Amino acid sequence: MIIIGIETSTYCGSVAVTKDSTLLGECIINTGPRHSEKLMTMIDWLLGQLNLGRKDLDAVSVSTGPGSFTSLRIGMAIAKGMAYSLGINISGVSSLDTLAMNVSSPGYDICPVLDARRGEVFAKIINAEENGTSYFNESVINVEKLCTMLKRDTVFVGDGVTAYRDIIENNAGGKAHFVPGNLNLPRASSLCLLSEEKLRSEHLDDVFTIAPNYLRRSEAEINYKKTIKS
Repeated sequence: MIIIGIETSTYCGSVAVTKDSTLLGECIINTGPRHSEKLMTMIDWLLGQLNLGRKDLDAVSVSTGPGSFTSLRIGMAIAKGMAYSLGINISGVSSLDTLAMNVSSPGYDICPVLDARRGEVFAKIINAEENGTSYFNESVINVEKLCTMLKRDTVFVGDGVTAYRDIIENNAGGKAHFVPGNLNLPRASSLCLLSEEKLRSEHLDDVFTIAPNYLRRSEAEINYKKTIKS
């Protein structure tokens, strides 16, 4: 099974191709919020380097968020367009689950965190003792409050660490641990591997109904509501 992954939940975008759980190639670009404009170029370049065409693809894997609103919309639109035009499956995966793939710390809980701004993060806490289940599901939460919910030593991963590491360290009571900086961004290759598990178990998404999971309204919507009220 050849899968192309499109990850656009943060300011660092990536595209990857896997075949039967083996990574064939990956392109990562960290140029800020405009990276999504380069997605089609990245896709065509990577497929060309691998001597593959779009018709060789069996599925498209795409990040459903949470994360950057505009980038998620563009990534989702491209993934849906490819899946529909090629007649192949599309598989959506949480950006927080994708981030958690960057951590290998047996016995530690995992807390993927993406910067939601205004002192908040998109986060979940994955219980290491219960087969990867979560005891705090995907939510938008204040960083200090998130730290009070930790039950044991926990590895934090994500660009929320970059934004709020001092706050996490000061409020986690010594339970917080961190990964090297290069692991704080979700990768399209991890996205592909998670999607392959879904596809092989016949957990299929619908190309017409799959949509980003923003978890909250965009800042533009919030500011618009404030303008109306005032």
